[in-house]
Amino acid sequence: MEDEFLDELDPQARRHAEVVVDLDSDQRTCPACLHEYAAGPVRCPACRLMIGA
Repeated sequence: MEDEFLDELDPQARRHAEVVVDLDSDQRTCPACLHEYAAGPVRCPACRLMIGA
């Protein structure tokens, strides 16, 4: 079912949908803007989306 959903998305939307937020990782990827940054801040430095506690 998930594969059917992902197949209907354009490539950029698919990248957003496939992002896994791992709060224990040293490197994070924001699911909103796909900015990659080092763990630490609870907000994405690029778009300010709150990720974490």
